[in-house]
Amino acid sequence: MFFLRTLFIAALLMTGSHATADARKVMSFDPANARSVSNIFSPSTFTNRQLTLNQNAMDVVRDPAMGHNVVRFSAAPRSGGTVSKSSVLHQGFTAPEGSTLVVELDVFVEGASAKGLFLADIECRSCWPERSLISNKSPGIRLFVQNNGRLGLDRGKLGMRGSSLLGRGPAFPTNQWAKIRWRMQVSSSDQAYTEILVNGVPHLQTRGATLMNDRIFRRNGIRLQRFLYDYVEFGITANESGGNRALRLGDVKISLE
Repeated sequence: MFFLRTLFIAALLMTGSHATADARKVMSFDPANARSVSNIFSPSTFTNRQLTLNQNAMDVVRDPAMGHNVVRFSAAPRSGGTVSKSSVLHQGFTAPEGSTLVVELDVFVEGASAKGLFLADIECRSCWPERSLISNKSPGIRLFVQNNGRLGLDRGKLGMRGSSLLGRGPAFPTNQWAKIRWRMQVSSSDQAYTEILVNGVPHLQTRGATLMNDRIFRRNGIRLQRFLYDYVEFGITANESGGNRALRLGDVKISLE
């Protein structure tokens, strides 16, 4: 069984960025007709929100460039041990190992720099062992802006701290709308292919594990129940910049190949 599973994953990964499988829509969100924050939540759009500090906020505002409403997030910097979040999430789907997850979002980062911002997280809320004495860390992978302004994928929650996948493209644009297309093969193989385009320009193209590896977690005394993703978070999923930050979120789409 292990041999057959390995052959299946290897065959999939050989397709790299050229897979032709039809995409299946997981969710689609258009904020244009939202009148308040309460309008953006439903089982088919965003299922919850996170505001971890009293100063953090989210609002529906009219964007002059778009000509319609968008969602604006603001977040103070981290406070002690509390991660600063102002974000929304979609939960209730399954992206198993061997699938390809595509996340598309329009964002407008306010300010001169985006460094220190985490823009999207892909995680598993149902994978952690129920009776574990170690609190649930929702293992996953996180899209962030490096100190040099380029995009990166943090893999610390996969047990690979210090082994981020780093983009070599241009700095992430600020004070303008940016269309992100993040296409990721969901696999614990170090040959899993990930590509991130911003306004059609490659910002990150690399290979490396994007899913939990059973051996890594067992070394730390954790026996995960599942190996998949079921949760995506958008907005300011963490503000590590040291200052107050804000961004606006437009259209969002999630699909599976």
